Amino acid sequence: MPLQSPVTKCLSDLETRICALFPRSVSVAATDPTQPRPAAFPQEAAHLPQMREARRHEFLAGRAALHRAIAGLGWAPQPIPIRADRAPDLPVGICASLSHSRTLCVAVADRLETTVGLGLDLEPATPLDRGLWPTVCTRAERGWLAAQPEAERGVLAKQIFCAKEAAYKCQYALTGVLLDFDAFEITFADGKRFFATIRQPVASFTVGDRIHGRMDRVAGHIVTATRIPA
Repeated sequence: MPLQSPVTKCLSDLETRICALFPRSVSVAATDPTQPRPAAFPQEAAHLPQMREARRHEFLAGRAALHRAIAGLGWAPQPIPIRADRAPDLPVGICASLSHSRTLCVAVADRLETTVGLGLDLEPATPLDRGLWPTVCTRAERGWLAAQPEAERGVLAKQIFCAKEAAYKCQYALTGVLLDFDAFEITFADGKRFFATIRQPVASFTVGDRIHGRMDRVAGHIVTATRIPA
């Protein structure tokens, strides 16, 4: 059996950690945006000339991760172009989510018969700029932050941001509606779980509805995962 390269082994370990945030039906794939990527499908490559070089690397790494995650469900490889709203144009019957930083890209996918909403976000585990706290955090969330050890508040604010991004992606798959940060309020149940409570009605969601999430710290990143079962 051939030995894995250090990069491949690292990504494999990351996938295992992120898989633990979802049920077994969800397929997970991670890629490294700094590494060379296979050639894109022509329908995907058509978007590349309009992108800056860094964005091009992220896009190709993202598509490679999406292809692998969807292949893990038994789907044949196929192009995933960009929709008018900039979201991936996924194959019929698939629900997916994608997130990336400069050094890590992760995609998750599941069949719509099992999952109707997926949300994944990853952010470097660094403090959130304090000037953004009033924009990202509700009054209750800022009160919670104030009760935490001062040295941890910046990263915990980033954790709130990351949880809201995952919840936003999860609901967007169902509603197609753009929401602001104050549309959700995050509460943490323990070190690994959180709830995103809806604060304004949107499509089939009513005030007080909750999107359940899980999180972890992986490879210097905060990773948040949300899912709405079918």
